[in-house]
Amino acid sequence: MIRPAKLEEAEAIQNLLLRYTENGQVLYRPLAEIEANIGDFLVAVIDEKIVGTCSLKTAWTGLAEIRSLCIDPGYYRQGIGTALVRECVERGLALGRETAFVLTYAVRLFEKLGFTVVEKSTLPMKIWNDCKGCIHQERCDETAMVLPLIPLQKNDPATLAETG
Repeated sequence: MIRPAKLEEAEAIQNLLLRYTENGQVLYRPLAEIEANIGDFLVAVIDEKIVGTCSLKTAWTGLAEIRSLCIDPGYYRQGIGTALVRECVERGLALGRETAFVLTYAVRLFEKLGFTVVEKSTLPMKIWNDCKGCIHQERCDETAMVLPLIPLQKNDPATLAETG
């Protein structure tokens, strides 16, 4: 089940993120930051256990960033990541955003959902604020990907659910 995160789940979200921060797959997020932005987070819950998380940052006009996508390794390949990303895209649509974007190592997942690879330089510089805390800052090897949301807004949003 995918649902909005609750404040009391912030520590569990951080623990899930910590599995991926050491090697730089996701950025470290202090507990206070997760708590302050808990409304941005979604969680995947199975048997009352948080097995996945993702957040949608909408601090920029027209843009929605999908970030902090993490799945408990014991639950890989069960569609959890896909479900979390789809729900983030639906949130972006509901907020009237023009474009969803991601910096990721999970290129195939995002391609399956309609995202396309772009040069990082095409994204506005103001999105790079988080990068100063990344261990790969000097040699970023993540792939930038975008999904235009305007065509989805003009059509039935259920189109995304049929993708992939």
